[in-house]
Amino acid sequence: MFFKAKSVDTEHLESELDRLKAKVRAFSLFDEDDYLDANPDVRKAVQDGAYKDGLTHFRNVGLKEGRFPGYGSFNWELYLSSHDDLAHFKKESDPEAIARRHFREAGYREGRTFS
Repeated sequence: MFFKAKSVDTEHLESELDRLKAKVRAFSLFDEDDYLDANPDVRKAVQDGAYKDGLTHFRNVGLKEGRFPGYGSFNWELYLSSHDDLAHFKKESDPEAIARRHFREAGYREGRTFS
């Protein structure tokens, strides 16, 4: 007996895979202190008892809102080495601060990696 294979919507699967990769990436970067420092409204909501902690907020709301998760697994040296257009930051007086700021303000949303 032969079964006819159902057609697979590869575009949908690729889109779903990209979404899951972004989610894994965001959670690998999550850092409670960074997240609360960057989001005073969340810090207040946690203090007021609206959320158990920053991670709960990030999981339920922040990820959907596109909030920056923090620098958990971020390696600034690899980040600069992985992107030719950022290599000139290595010559600055504080390349780590510049790399972190760039990642927070642009690189994270652009999906830039650091490996």
